[in-house]
Amino acid sequence: NLSGEETTGLQFAGLINGSRGDMEGIQWAGIANVSNGSVQGIQFSGVANMGMESIQGLEFAGVLNASQGDVQGLLFAGVANISGGNLQGLVFSGVLNYADHFEGIQGSTINITRRSEGIQMGVVNISSQSEGIQLGVINYADEFVGLPVGLISYYRNGRLNLDAWADASGFTNIGLKTGTWEIYNTLSIGYNPTLSGDVWQLGWTIGRHREYKDYFIDSDFSFFHINEGGWSDKVNQHYQYRVLFGTDLGSNTAVYAGPSLNLLLSKSDRYAEYAPYSFYDAGPGTAQFKMWIGLTAGIQFLRNTP
Repeated sequence: NLSGEETTGLQFAGLINGSRGDMEGIQWAGIANVSNGSVQGIQFSGVANMGMESIQGLEFAGVLNASQGDVQGLLFAGVANISGGNLQGLVFSGVLNYADHFEGIQGSTINITRRSEGIQMGVVNISSQSEGIQLGVINYADEFVGLPVGLISYYRNGRLNLDAWADASGFTNIGLKTGTWEIYNTLSIGYNPTLSGDVWQLGWTIGRHREYKDYFIDSDFSFFHINEGGWSDKVNQHYQYRVLFGTDLGSNTAVYAGPSLNLLLSKSDRYAEYAPYSFYDAGPGTAQFKMWIGLTAGIQFLRNTP
């Protein structure tokens, strides 16, 4: 279906719906819906929906939704949603969402924006300026305000610290702490020298930092997977909530210490060795539970300030 001017109404095509002007209505195409003007309505395409100007409405494409102008609405694409202007709404794709300015919720393997306001969910989230929530394996922004949730959340206006700490369970840990000044994520590795064999753990932490005149308070939640020798798929997990009180020593260094509440969920034969004591035990069964109150003490390097 081809039109030299504007198109309004209901169209079906095995290959292409095309217009040199604006397109309005409901369109289905086996290959592509293409317009040199703006698009308003509902579009379904096996390959691509493309508008040279703005797009408003509901779009589904097996491969690509693309516009050189602004986009508003609900977009689903098997591969990518791309906008050269502002992108607003709910946007999901299998590989890439790209926009100059995004507002709303977007989900993809990779989300890239110059400016973002809302929620980004992906393996990698990248933005020059971002405000809202970034949820991914790697989050990056030159300037970020909001809630970072990731293995590594690096922001040029945020924090980048190196922490080393030990706790009553016997593990000595080192971790990379990133995120904003107030909300941080820590990716860590630890080793337990008090136990026979090679007992080590990988951990992830999300926490909140509060700064006061002469001290600071961190409260965070951590998840650790304990391994015996090589990597183990066996259930052997340590959950920990901490409240830490710290102070600056100068030279970008700080120390901290505080109590922790711990829960061990384990199917390991050595589960009893991972808790110094317990005030609650459950088992035997499919898994063993232990709970105890512990103590953490550590030191932070590369301590930048807000």
